[in-house]
Amino acid sequence: MKNLIALIILIFIFAGCGASSSSAGQGTKSSNKIENDEIQEALSKQPFQNAYELISYLRPTYLNPRAQYTVGSGVLRVKPAVYVNNVKYGEIGELYNIGVGEITGVQYFKASDASYRFGMGHEGGVILISTR
Repeated sequence: MKNLIALIILIFIFAGCGASSSSAGQGTKSSNKIENDEIQEALSKQPFQNAYELISYLRPTYLNPRAQYTVGSGVLRVKPAVYVNNVKYGEIGELYNIGVGEITGVQYFKASDASYRFGMGHEGGVILISTR
């Protein structure tokens, strides 16, 4: 009886592993990256005027302030910096100046990854826009 229960448990374990590996990469979206095909799909559903509107539709969490510091009695929230083709472009407000037709991809780097790639001073992370 114990052997039968152990066999059933092993079957469930292996069946679960097989199902997850065969479906990997099918229809999954990266939480930190927006690829060109996802951008084109979103544009086919509704028009966007600028990068801010596109990102707020596809990944609104990119636009949220990340780091928080206590300054006196208040809290300072740090927003992500914006880079276009690996060159610093400015703050989140600059996303309104980037046309959607130019964008081929968007990637979000959390603070530690942003500091490693772009240098210190990126406590809010980085939104990296790739253009044509």
